[in-house]
Amino acid sequence: MNLAQKITGTIHKIRYNNPFVNGYYKKKREELLNKEFLASDGYHELMTQHSSSNFISFKNDAEKRSQNFMFRHMKFHKILGGWRWKVMWEKRDLLVNTIYNPNLRGIDFGGANGPVSLHTDIVDFALTDSFNRKVKYNSFDSLDFQADFLYSSHTLEHVPNLDEVFEMMKKNLKPGAKLFLHVPAYTCTRWRSGVHENKKFNDHAWTFHLANDVPQGDMINLHAFDTTVANHFTIESAEYVGDNSIFVVAKNNKK
Repeated sequence: MNLAQKITGTIHKIRYNNPFVNGYYKKKREELLNKEFLASDGYHELMTQHSSSNFISFKNDAEKRSQNFMFRHMKFHKILGGWRWKVMWEKRDLLVNTIYNPNLRGIDFGGANGPVSLHTDIVDFALTDSFNRKVKYNSFDSLDFQADFLYSSHTLEHVPNLDEVFEMMKKNLKPGAKLFLHVPAYTCTRWRSGVHENKKFNDHAWTFHLANDVPQGDMINLHAFDTTVANHFTIESAEYVGDNSIFVVAKNNKK
């Protein structure tokens, strides 16, 4: 039995029967949500459970609700937080070395529903995160530091005023700071604006695509995500990634 199977089996047993489930999740986060595990074969093994031979090239995990997608998101949300997303596995060398660099301080924008680490400062209107911790910063205005990097996953699609938010980001980032922006793509039909509904958060304001790929068909609020990012930051890469998402790496070097 491998590591992922052991963890999953334990979660299955305690989910309904153990009153100390939150304590178990906390213990597992301390074991797994760290640089050593995320850079290890164990993380690779976990993320590729129930995957097919074309796992690396397959982008439609969310649309198809693949067995691997459901495994990662249903079983490990409260343990791995943001690291349950496929792009985190795809880009883990870059992300681990930034997020877990002890000399860098970062912002996890909108990270209350799936924190990217146990130490990165969350900026979110939620009072507590999915790890049952108090959120210290409920807006950019409440920040008392400038960050070396900013990470945001599946949050900006909820924001109607993107230009305003990007300007607030810029104000709270150091010159040269990196941005890692992860948003849903139009290729997942249930995530499109006008379709997606969420009782906990506001619905999706945008249906995102990349500028070099204009979608065809009846969709509302289509938005070239990389074009708007480029109005505020210097883009280093912008691509479609697994889980029907878009991943943009940018740099804060604009005046």
